[in-house]
Amino acid sequence: MEYLLDHEIEEKEKFSEKNLILLGTSLDTGKTVYMKHNPKSERTIISGATGRGKTNIAKLIISQKIKFFAERYRKKFLILDYKGIDWRTIQKPQENIKALHPNLLPFAIKNVKVYTPAYDETIAFPGDKLFSFCPTDFDYEDWLQGGKFMAIGADELENMRETSPEIFESPTRLIETIGESAPNYLESMKRGGSDFINSNTKRVLIRTLRILRKKRILVSEKSSLRANYTILDDLKGMTIPVLQMGETGGKYVQFYSGKILRQVFNARHREIKDKKHKLGYINVVIEEAPVIFHKGVDIVDNPAAYSIARIFKRGRTFGISIDLITQTIEELHAVSWKNADKFIISAGCSDDDKKILRGLGVDECYLERLNELRFEPEYGRYEFMYIGNDKKGIVFNAALTPVGTTEEV
Repeated sequence: MEYLLDHEIEEKEKFSEKNLILLGTSLDTGKTVYMKHNPKSERTIISGATGRGKTNIAKLIISQKIKFFAERYRKKFLILDYKGIDWRTIQKPQENIKALHPNLLPFAIKNVKVYTPAYDETIAFPGDKLFSFCPTDFDYEDWLQGGKFMAIGADELENMRETSPEIFESPTRLIETIGESAPNYLESMKRGGSDFINSNTKRVLIRTLRILRKKRILVSEKSSLRANYTILDDLKGMTIPVLQMGETGGKYVQFYSGKILRQVFNARHREIKDKKHKLGYINVVIEEAPVIFHKGVDIVDNPAAYSIARIFKRGRTFGISIDLITQTIEELHAVSWKNADKFIISAGCSDDDKKILRGLGVDECYLERLNELRFEPEYGRYEFMYIGNDKKGIVFNAALTPVGTTEEV
């Protein structure tokens, strides 16, 4: 659901100037609860069991960020949706809205562009844009998805690309070439000094290439789908890409997510270095975040996880915000909750999540109040707790209304 504050113009401007986002009504005081918004960088985790309203509270927050602050701060938004449909609805106001918060009215988000990965080989929804990748689209950095091992072979792979560009024509050809590269630097020098690739780098490159090789449609040099991948251009133009990945993509999801997030991070990094601001501040939203950033993932060897970890650790430096939406905090990689600025937690918080929050310094009195939260749409109860940097909790009834299931939407 998406909402707009229902104040006079002066009050709207005052609200915006204070960089506040409305969450709902305090269960203790009955007053409106606001969350302070940092347009430069925020790291937020929104958690809740299935059906407890976590996606809707996330939409409430993200929609206000877009409506109030996107144009003002030239802030861009990238949404990765592994549920498959929920975030498409951000561009449409909900129908038959009831029991709204008194300060809110419905509104729709504009400039949304939905992408469907080409590995589906179909367009999932009317108006979706297919995107795909193939080896000839990449420069050498595209093969280096991230991690300490991947970076080692950058110069060598670049040399190979310049001296023998034909080996990049297909994954099979490149796999063979990488596999046959010189085993050490001295052997490489005997061959001309351009074909040594560190063994760890070689292993990760070959694994990635094998993923591509399994889907011929992704590596066709003549593929008409290639031209539709314009996510960075979309961001620069204030369009909001919504990537409908779906949970079942497996390695393909990791590959696409890693490439996209790495591109965004590196592009912003270069802007800071070159003192340019075409991208500017960026907010990445990831629905069902454990799909690519679960607690057991190997950050070094996994491109998407590596990129998310960089945003959590260094995103503030580059003006990148991130919102992770998850069923439990505990199933996320520790890098996220150790570096998060804010938590928004629904009814039904697990004991494991409470243990994590306790370890982060959240007082026991707030953890006990988590047990009191209710989610009863029939009574208009959409109760959450907001925990900020001070580790204090505020319980509130979110400004939400009853909605249908994902399938019904």
